[in-house]
Amino acid sequence: MRVAPTIMEYPCEVRYICEDIPLSSAPPFCGVQPEYLRRDTIQYLLPNKRYVYVFSFGAVTFIGIDQKARERFIEQFTAKIPLRLYTSPIREAYLVSLGHEKTSVGFNEIQIKAGNEEVMLIVAQVLAQSVAMEYYENLAHKIFENFAPINHALMRKGRLTISRGNLLRTIGRNNVIMQKIISKLHILDEPDIVWEDDQMWSIYERLHSMFDLEDRFETIEYKLRFVQENSQILIEALQGKREMMLEIMIVVLIIIEIILFL
Repeated sequence: MRVAPTIMEYPCEVRYICEDIPLSSAPPFCGVQPEYLRRDTIQYLLPNKRYVYVFSFGAVTFIGIDQKARERFIEQFTAKIPLRLYTSPIREAYLVSLGHEKTSVGFNEIQIKAGNEEVMLIVAQVLAQSVAMEYYENLAHKIFENFAPINHALMRKGRLTISRGNLLRTIGRNNVIMQKIISKLHILDEPDIVWEDDQMWSIYERLHSMFDLEDRFETIEYKLRFVQENSQILIEALQGKREMMLEIMIVVLIIIEIILFL
């Protein structure tokens, strides 16, 4: 008689709490010292195969940790490291289910045969990237929407309602967002561990595809590029207007000088 495999479930929750977390000062939790997995990732391996992953880009992933322990971790962590926490952090829940014959990846759950620290790290990283992407999606959409009235005013009145300095600041914000997504989130870079194991690669690829990370990155890139290109066009228009005003002033000064001479 075939014995049914034991199903073990690990509830996960990921929170995007701030833009940057300095990992060098990470304190211990429940007597467990943080383990540096990469320059931008630390892991707390707690008893009974419970995990906490902290990512420098501002996300914390809990696997197998109950609600009270999650709140206690955030409280103790932020007590040691001063962070400007968001009043409404972005959260996402997920479930890792072990003991299945086939791997199945869904929006709310991943079912796999067996799990280890590498699998948990992949799940934690993709979830963390997903909530961080949601933050930058909201930020890019806000910049995109704020730019709409400028174009509407230009269409109706034929003149700009924004200064050159504000346009330059908009371009700066765009560049900062793109720089953080590319250099910190590593959306387009696969973790080193997936190259060593076909199963790890399959799990990572399915999760990455399920959460549409690349498509969402391209959407953010499109919005920011649109705003940046429009800002540059408007800056050139302002520069042309400024040059024309200078030319008019020069002509007026020449005329005044002629009149005074006569």
